[in-house]
Amino acid sequence: MNKSLNITKTDLAVWESVRDIVSSSSILKERVKEELLKDKDKSDADHKTELRNQKKVETRIRKGIQKVEESIAKIETDRMLERMDEKLYRQVKKNLRDELDTARIELEQSRLRVQETISQKRWINWVGKFHEMYDDVDHLSPEDRKEYIEGVVDQLVVHLNPDNDTHRIEVKFKFPIVGDDFEYLDPSQKSKGYDVIEGLDTHSITGGFTSEHDGLKKKTSINGLTDTRTHPLEQSPSQ
Repeated sequence: MNKSLNITKTDLAVWESVRDIVSSSSILKERVKEELLKDKDKSDADHKTELRNQKKVETRIRKGIQKVEESIAKIETDRMLERMDEKLYRQVKKNLRDELDTARIELEQSRLRVQETISQKRWINWVGKFHEMYDDVDHLSPEDRKEYIEGVVDQLVVHLNPDNDTHRIEVKFKFPIVGDDFEYLDPSQKSKGYDVIEGLDTHSITGGFTSEHDGLKKKTSINGLTDTRTHPLEQSPSQ
């Protein structure tokens, strides 16, 4: 019988790993700096309006898809009842299928734009709240720790090793910040600037997360995530 996770141990392991990676990340420091330098004239109302307009577009596309599907059903009926000849039926059906394929592509693009707007707003909120203390956060409440993690982590995936009842937690970050670095263009003249070197976007935490186990082993991994149990982070966009 599989043993359940010790939530306290698991939460602490994830928190400490995320905190340490974020605090040492060159890429994240650059992104925070860029966000703070951006034009701040775009208000919450502007973001809500943008999101609302994008959702209206998505709704319009969905209605268009429904109409095309109804039209396909109608010509199928007309053909079965011999109210439409074969040649015309094939041409009309092809046109409608092409229209349906185009609309479905537009719908997926619209979904991506909506998600991008939500993610951008969440990132702006994260920077606004944590930019002055994002590497000094142990004093945060459990609620704020959750918000902190959600700002930089996309997904947590938990794997169980049945041979020894240990677990491996894959922390999937939104940015390639695991082991990232920076390199001066000219070490002798640092004023010339530097390049930020991307790291990985996945970090593994391996250890015993049941009450009978102690100790953790941490390592960076670029392996694909094959799920045993998946725990996507809750999404609570500010709209």
